[in-house]
Amino acid sequence: MSLTKKLSRLLFLISWVFFLAFLPQKAGAEELTIVNPHQDHADLVYKGWKVEVGSDTENLVAELNKKTTTELDKDYEVAFEKTLPAGTNELNLNLKPGTYYVRELSQRSLKSQPLLFTLTDSAQKITIYTKDEEVPGEVEMTKLGYDSTSDKTGTKLVGVTFYLYRDGTTEPLRVDSSGKVSTDTRDGQTLTTDKNGQIKVAGLLPGKYYFVEQSSLSGYKKNTDKQSFTVKTGQTTTLTVKNYKNPVPSKPVTPSTPSTPTKPSTPVPSKPQKPSVPSLPQQIKKYLPQTGEAKTKMALVGLVLIAVAVYLIVFDRKRRKKKE
Repeated sequence: MSLTKKLSRLLFLISWVFFLAFLPQKAGAEELTIVNPHQDHADLVYKGWKVEVGSDTENLVAELNKKTTTELDKDYEVAFEKTLPAGTNELNLNLKPGTYYVRELSQRSLKSQPLLFTLTDSAQKITIYTKDEEVPGEVEMTKLGYDSTSDKTGTKLVGVTFYLYRDGTTEPLRVDSSGKVSTDTRDGQTLTTDKNGQIKVAGLLPGKYYFVEQSSLSGYKKNTDKQSFTVKTGQTTTLTVKNYKNPVPSKPVTPSTPSTPTKPSTPVPSKPQKPSVPSLPQQIKKYLPQTGEAKTKMALVGLVLIAVAVYLIVFDRKRRKKKE
């Protein structure tokens, strides 16, 4: 064999090796099985989109959950739309490598939670189990202001802020710009009453919730009570929260200027009255003789004394004569 032929064969072998080495490999289709644990269901419709994963993967699911089916169709490539027949629980798919977002489109009280998963380049069999969740409901809260507790006509209050909590939690829920509950950390937690004095929140799973007022309007007393309510599957719950105006203190009455006091008159002492002679007690008075009666009695006493004196003189003389 000539050297030329040998070199030709060698070059052919080398070329064939390079051709095989750099031949584009057909992406292996991966077998994906979506399993719904419950068989007692009607036909279930699942739809999947191939999505691009950017640098912010943490909030990707939250961002996708916000979008409607129409928005997803517009923004991403539709990978499949398949029906899981009633009485079965496995949906088998062959998908190319990539990241997929799957959502159930069926209209029922329980729905499968959205799925986000990635298939690698190597051919493999993957099984994903769905988890049912209740169809969310909504809440519509109206904020009214009243002049007093006796006032029956409320005024819609615009710009009052609230936090919304699920019962048993301490972290306020986040709500996106469309008014739907979100897990995206870029969405805010402060809710503000609109031009109709309302706050509307959608995407609330059935359960108990409550609003807490954060700030009121000037002139109104802040309502510090928990505003509790219950969300039911696929229903809108309404409630009204009242605020009352701060009581206006009454204007103090200006005291009147006191009048000039009149000059007091100089007291003139009255002339003392001559004291009356106290009368003798009645008992003593009874034994005092009257003036005429006293003179008569004194005369009688004098006569008696004279008679006694005469008697004594006569008696004394008779006694002397007998002695002589």
